[in-house]
Amino acid sequence: MTSGAITGLPALVENTVFVGLALASKRVCTLAEQVRHGIDAPVRPFRILLAGGTGVGKSTLLNALAGRAIAPAGQRRPTTTGFTVYLHERDTDPWLHSLPGVSVVVHSQGGLEGKTLIDSPDADSAVTEHRAMLEEALAVADLVFVVVTEEKYLSSVVLGLMAAYREGREFALVFNKADRITDRGVVDDFRRTAASAGFEDAPLFTVSAQAAFQRGSSDPATGQFEELRAFIADGLDRARLAEIATSNLAERASAAGVAIRSALPPAWEGAADAWQQRCLLSIAARFADTATTLRRRLLREDELAAVITATRGCGFGGVFGWFSALAYALRGFFPPSARTLDAVDLSIRRRMEDISRGQDHSDELVREDFSAAAAELGVDPGAVRDLVTAHPAPATTAKLVAARLPGLVRREAERLSAPPGRVWNLVVNVPVWVWLGYWVFRTVTKVLEGLPPEWEAFPGAAIVGVIVLGLQWPVVHRIVMYSGRRRAKSVISSVLAQLESEATGLHAAAVDAVEGRIRQEIDVLRGELSLLDELSIGRACHGGEG
Repeated sequence: MTSGAITGLPALVENTVFVGLALASKRVCTLAEQVRHGIDAPVRPFRILLAGGTGVGKSTLLNALAGRAIAPAGQRRPTTTGFTVYLHERDTDPWLHSLPGVSVVVHSQGGLEGKTLIDSPDADSAVTEHRAMLEEALAVADLVFVVVTEEKYLSSVVLGLMAAYREGREFALVFNKADRITDRGVVDDFRRTAASAGFEDAPLFTVSAQAAFQRGSSDPATGQFEELRAFIADGLDRARLAEIATSNLAERASAAGVAIRSALPPAWEGAADAWQQRCLLSIAARFADTATTLRRRLLREDELAAVITATRGCGFGGVFGWFSALAYALRGFFPPSARTLDAVDLSIRRRMEDISRGQDHSDELVREDFSAAAAELGVDPGAVRDLVTAHPAPATTAKLVAARLPGLVRREAERLSAPPGRVWNLVVNVPVWVWLGYWVFRTVTKVLEGLPPEWEAFPGAAIVGVIVLGLQWPVVHRIVMYSGRRRAKSVISSVLAQLESEATGLHAAAVDAVEGRIRQEIDVLRGELSLLDELSIGRACHGGEG
């Protein structure tokens, strides 16, 4: 396992579109860095950090463990202003050299290969930078020796740091200056305090680092110093180091995963689809207002119905078609279909000119809806506005309507004004053809019987035929007119549906850009969280250690 998969997480968090994740970016980046160091643990030395307050003897303890003076120790406070690193000659750890004010001492001491001892600045130093330096090292340390004394074992600063960094690193406790303890109950009190803070399993060593450094570890005054040395040299064998590293990594990965998930909105995985749906609903809602205006002021149903009725009424064939055309001519509806639709087209364009003089704010409202939808989904409205601005619509809805409406109306009206079909023509022509057929039959019969035709009755028969047509035409006209109204409604609905689709298309590039950006981040987050979950599985095996 390498840290490469985690290295992209800080950049993602720094440029995230999720507001909560952006607010938590500092913590998430810190935890991601800790995970990266945890993944690299097998290929670097084990980091043992000595931490504690001013004057507790951290530097003296490091000197005693090294067997020589390698870290400055004295009465001046704070004495430790940087890091002193005790590094085995066979080990390398580039991170150590990045520590501020670091002094690296290389050695060949047995039992310390693969382990690095690090003396750190004081936790409660009067110099504020020292606290930040210590926390930088605490974040990526593998094992922390918390050094205290009778005077400072209840330090709120030290106890606070222990609590803040409890997960993701092993802890051990060192009660220093044991030869100067005046009340033996303080050690038990410290043990209880540590246990209440969650460190009940942390080993505790009561030592005198000064006595060990000056007189050697065999002196009784050194307390458990020899046990401490053995713990580091022998207790932390290869298997134990691997076990601690696995546990630390699991805890760090779990903490990072929890931090990311808690910073994301509850339904973050469906944010891309939800964004797209809300945008489409917003566009539809805003276009509904436009459609209402078009229905009320431009697309007059009665006008379209009259055109469709007249066009279809003049489209009948046969004798009834001639009569119907004459009837519509007498009613003033006889101009050819193209000219009638031209008149409607011209009427629509004139009304559009009157409307276009006003301001159309529908597109601005749509963009505001985009930002509102983003905020509801926990997405940064500013990032959405930037993406929408970078993908402008090719035209406004008003310009789209002006350019497309007349043509769409004409096309749909022509489609729905097609002449009646054969069945219709047959039905309307049957009565007159039956009457005409009857007189033809009578005339032929007379001729066959040798009798002269009844020519004098023909005018009357013609008049009767016209009367039949005259009685039939109003009925057919009402049917055609009823159909015309329905077809006019269909024209308007079809035109508005096509305009809505095209209006949606105006914003397609912006919607797709934002949706793609959100989906891309979701995919990356899923991959990172999946990796963190895999790493945190070790927590179940090592969760009892700490």
